Amino acid sequence: MPLLTRPGEPDLYYELDDFTDAWQQSAPCIMLQHGYARSSVFWRAWVPYLSRFYRVVRLDLRGLGRSSRDFDLNSGISLKAYLKDFTDLLDHLGVDSAHYCGESSAGTLGMAFAAEFPQRVRTLSIISSPVAMSEEDKVSALAGHPDRVTALRKMGSRGWLETKWGSPTRKC
Repeated sequence: MPLLTRPGEPDLYYELDDFTDAWQQSAPCIMLQHGYARSSVFWRAWVPYLSRFYRVVRLDLRGLGRSSRDFDLNSGISLKAYLKDFTDLLDHLGVDSAHYCGESSAGTLGMAFAAEFPQRVRTLSIISSPVAMSEEDKVSALAGHPDRVTALRKMGSRGWLETKWGSPTRKC
């Protein structure tokens, strides 16, 4: 299980898929980043095609998927922390710059990553990502709790998603 371990930081699970030609010394890298309440599995169907041409990196964001959850959610979830995770992972893999593709909240993280570390982002692709949220959407995302951390802690990812989108077994 590939883990990025760092002192004083949560362990980060990642996948690296590379089926480029062996003689291609430095295949370009693409970082596929999942959004809120998902994991790197979200991108699984994309890997067979993309990994033929790119080194494909998929990170489970801290606290999600197979990354560790043993950190203070109040201080450990921040834009600065996520950007550090991205740079630490690229450094760990020996990648100077990567194409970045993020969906949902990870697209928003990608915009911040490209703005803060332009030399690390070759291209930026964002998919279904909020650029700004209305007050109504912000309140709705809390699902009746005082903040996102409390909502997720009390309801779990599945419970939170069901309040937003309904049960996955509901009849259409």
